[in-house]
Amino acid sequence: MKRMIGRALIFAAATLAVLFVGDWAVLRVRITHQTGFSTVRVDHFLAESMKGNKEEYYFTGTTNQTCVRSIFPHVSDAPCWWLRRHTTQWE
Repeated sequence: MKRMIGRALIFAAATLAVLFVGDWAVLRVRITHQTGFSTVRVDHFLAESMKGNKEEYYFTGTTNQTCVRSIFPHVSDAPCWWLRRHTTQWE
């Protein structure tokens, strides 16, 4: 039983590694064709602690954030599919 679990973990890790490398290669091709990046409008909020365990929220602005058109985050940018679903960021 331990051998099967070990093999399954190795297979899952190898599959993830191949998927990551393939995603990176596709992104490199897209970057050379200038279609690898996009922008998403993101709203920023600040949460400030007040007396009596209360919080006050402040809207600090809206910015366009760069994202990569891939499955995984690359080049220190979030993937566009994730960023489009999380357009509100808290500081």
